[in-house]
Amino acid sequence: EESAIDLLEQVIQLDPAHEDAYESLGVILGRREKYHEAINLMNRLSDVNPKSVMAHTNKSLFYMKMGEIEKAEDEKAKATLKSFEKLGDEAKVKRELEEQEKIEASERARKEEMFLQVLEIDPEDSLALFGMGEVEYYKENYSKAQEYLQKVIAVNPAYSVAYRLLSKILIAANDKVSAKDILKRGIAVAAKNGDLMPASDMQNMLNRL
Repeated sequence: EESAIDLLEQVIQLDPAHEDAYESLGVILGRREKYHEAINLMNRLSDVNPKSVMAHTNKSLFYMKMGEIEKAEDEKAKATLKSFEKLGDEAKVKRELEEQEKIEASERARKEEMFLQVLEIDPEDSLALFGMGEVEYYKENYSKAQEYLQKVIAVNPAYSVAYRLLSKILIAANDKVSAKDILKRGIAVAAKNGDLMPASDMQNMLNRL
């Protein structure tokens, strides 16, 4: 415990916003019946994270052991309230993520319809082929996406972002040999075009491989 206290105090000194350090140190001090010091740490934890449930839960326990029942009950009530607030926040975030996913799925469906219409008129339209490659990629239909992107490169060898997306798909399929080949070709194309961002992205991917 002495070593733990020393290390946790160092953590707080290095990172005054480290929530777990306050809680862990408070629990140790509480076990040692240094309740006032432990409560002070829980107050600091609440300052760092006003939504912390454990700050109030631990304070309730410390006050209970000190025989201050009214304060213990008050902190218990605050902990319960924070728990409900946390659940409400999590539910709100979940709803927002689900709504965003619906919007993105709807937008992908709209684009897919548009790209397919273009390809009916011109089966070699680079933008539409790449667009369909992206659509299939996000749907995780990797083999279909790969077909579209390979056709983009065949039709328009200077389309640098097609190499980048195709490389991602090959890496996802664990085909590292083909991915390296496409990345090297894509980097050369992007450099020739002056497409700095795709070139940088592909170089980073190649370095990781």
